[in-house]
Amino acid sequence: MLIALAVLFVLLLIRALLKRRMVGGHDEAVKEVREGLDARSLLGQRWREWWNRRRRANGAAPALELLDPNSGRARYREILLAAAEAANDLRRRPAETPAEYQARLHMHLSRSATLAATHDEDDNITRPTDTSIPEELTLAYERERYGGKRMDERKRTQLRAWVPQLLRRLVGVYRGHPEAVHAVGWSPDGKYIASGSEDSSVQVWDSLIGQIISTYRGHVAQVNVLAWSPDSKRIASGSRDKTVQVWDATTGSNVFTYQGHIIGLVIFVEAVAWFPAGTSIASGTDDGTVHVWAFSSIPV
Repeated sequence: MLIALAVLFVLLLIRALLKRRMVGGHDEAVKEVREGLDARSLLGQRWREWWNRRRRANGAAPALELLDPNSGRARYREILLAAAEAANDLRRRPAETPAEYQARLHMHLSRSATLAATHDEDDNITRPTDTSIPEELTLAYERERYGGKRMDERKRTQLRAWVPQLLRRLVGVYRGHPEAVHAVGWSPDGKYIASGSEDSSVQVWDSLIGQIISTYRGHVAQVNVLAWSPDSKRIASGSRDKTVQVWDATTGSNVFTYQGHIIGLVIFVEAVAWFPAGTSIASGTDDGTVHVWAFSSIPV
């Protein structure tokens, strides 16, 4: 009797394992068909995925595979990690194929203003639209992972420049200052963002692609406040060095420096504002005073 029960148990166990394997194989086959990929080229990858599932079942998280940092797979991983960290709605879902994830990124980008393709005559490079970057990246990823085809140097160079652009458009994160940011201002024409930092610099960013346009380093202490001129051409920045400096937003070159707050008990400049006509500036400090001055009459 015991032998019969043992045989029955073994048969039931074998049946359950075979059923599970058939279901898993069906899921993998469906995924491969959806991807339009050659099953033979996926054998090695499927073995690694099986091994990772087994490790997860045993409580050990698989380590990320080391990749060439300039490869398509590495750039794709960069997008996945940044998106997962920034917002839940941008995470790639477990059963989502690269093509499906690409379509969802397109939908996310379409909710905001999209950068149009431009051509740089100096570099003879066509800079892509926001939606074309995920397409290029997904194609490079699939070719490397499933077909073993590496990108040429030109494509590597393009993705090295394009992926940070896409990340900034997706998650809206600008990284440039090594220390805390204390002041931020959007240009009146909406094209640029300026950020003043504890590192004593002010950086001007292209608000669409997140590229740094200029960096102003005229201050010798923390920048507390900044204000754009009405024509979006100049910036007035106030600092703990007790000065207000007016400078060209595009070139980062100094135009005027106001030093009227240096005398007295001032510790730092706390507020700056432009006259609507752009000819005068008002600046306030921690000693309770406000100075109104025509910057064109103040020597550097």
